Amino acid sequence: MFKKLAIAGMMAGSLAISAAASAANTWQFAYVGFFDEDNWMFVQDRTITGSFTGSDVNHDGVIEKEEITEFVLNGTDYMACSSMNSPYNYCGTDRFRYELGGKLDFSAGTAGTDPERIYGGGYVVRAGIEEYSYRFTPESETRSGAYLWTDETRFSITSLSSGGVTPAVPEPGTWAMILTGLALVAGVARRRRNEPLQPCQR
Repeated sequence: MFKKLAIAGMMAGSLAISAAASAANTWQFAYVGFFDEDNWMFVQDRTITGSFTGSDVNHDGVIEKEEITEFVLNGTDYMACSSMNSPYNYCGTDRFRYELGGKLDFSAGTAGTDPERIYGGGYVVRAGIEEYSYRFTPESETRSGAYLWTDETRFSITSLSSGGVTPAVPEPGTWAMILTGLALVAGVARRRRNEPLQPCQR
């Protein structure tokens, strides 16, 4: 009986760890402070905010584009909007990678053109590099509203489910509780096995 309990405890602990590591979570992030290319000055309160939802499915400590279901940037979900793409309009996330507790890297934006591809424009954000809008006509191609990342740009990210960044592996306290429980079960089973059999009382 105790052997069965021990096996059940180990299986439950393993399932709990797996579920915690791969459960979907939402993170909110912000970048503050950018160099304004149009006015050639650093703007301390310029902010880019966003959020994403996903999980570390393969438990490698990194969340890739294939592991997220939502990526919102300045109010636009660049995962959801891709369902409306056409030969003349594009919206989406080209690149996404988040190292749990570390660096966030992504590229997202929109683009549109007329059927003859003579007039068009779009919006691009590349984390760590730049944010800008652009337009093109037969006569010109212009870039505007450009903000560049600098060494002074501040980055913050928060996990909504835990109030902090969710670790890729169970925390030490989780392992300690599981191992302690298994040790207690094993100890009780060993003591019962070594006790002499008592005659049945009538």
